[in-house]
Amino acid sequence: MGSQKRELRLDRPIVFSETPPFPHNMLMELANICNHECVFCGYKNMKRKKMMCDKHFMFDIMKQAYENGTREVGFYMIGEPFICNDLAEYVSCAKGLGYEYIYLTTNGALATVERCKELISAGISSIKFSVNASTRESYIAVHGRDDFYIVRENIFNLKKYLENNKINVPLFISFVKNELNKHDVEKLEREFDSVVDKIYVFPCANQGGTMKRKLLDQGIVKEDEMFPGSVAPCAMCFNRLHITCEGYLNACCADSDGYLSAIDLHQTSLIDAWNSEIMIELRRKHLRNELSGLLCQNCINNTEEIFSPLNKDLCLAFSNEKLS
Repeated sequence: MGSQKRELRLDRPIVFSETPPFPHNMLMELANICNHECVFCGYKNMKRKKMMCDKHFMFDIMKQAYENGTREVGFYMIGEPFICNDLAEYVSCAKGLGYEYIYLTTNGALATVERCKELISAGISSIKFSVNASTRESYIAVHGRDDFYIVRENIFNLKKYLENNKINVPLFISFVKNELNKHDVEKLEREFDSVVDKIYVFPCANQGGTMKRKLLDQGIVKEDEMFPGSVAPCAMCFNRLHITCEGYLNACCADSDGYLSAIDLHQTSLIDAWNSEIMIELRRKHLRNELSGLLCQNCINNTEEIFSPLNKDLCLAFSNEKLS
């Protein structure tokens, strides 16, 4: 791909204000179900009921978002998007509404070339594969599934299809580096450098504020190498929409249990939810770095303090006990 290699859109405009502009970008969780159990992800210990979203409800949310200025949509959060057999319909809906950039992240095990062809025809803009190992053994250790060769074949087959048909859809790989796979990076880069546009290596972090103890106890990360999940103020509260499969506006893409679900969008319009007092107050706390009592405190400061949900009515998983 040479000089034509592209990069992910990571630097989006942001206004740090209690009432920022309506976001240009949105993530939608089509399902909170995953076929993998990656060691760095909160999914394995998720307490939320596993479910698929309501398709037509999500279509309406996409319409509301577009009418208020959103132009980018990604179909992933906690779950695996290819779990949804009608994934291409979501892409097609977004394309039909006028979205300019439509993307997703997948572990790739279900992303056969035939499934990807459907997405390409529907209007997908880019696909990122979460590949956190370069050998079968370390893949099983990190992903919890023996899908290394399946994923590898799916990526190579898709690359071949794109090249043979002169289709311009960027492919990316993300890799979360930890104690189980830290020696895999160079081999992964050698094998996939000519296959994808770019490989992104991220440090293993206290994702969503609930992972610190689990990562340390299992030896996934050393204590002096534990990265916080974010910084204050966290950009997610200010420049992106996060829609859970239950139909809630959430403040965070890594909140596996709904502790930061703010508003039920079945009862409130998307624009009113974005400008709601509960979201304004959350942003105010981020701007002041006064996060005690919120999950954000543990994410940003790598602490394990007792916290309460943003909206108790929307967080059935909550238990008012210190994380163990």
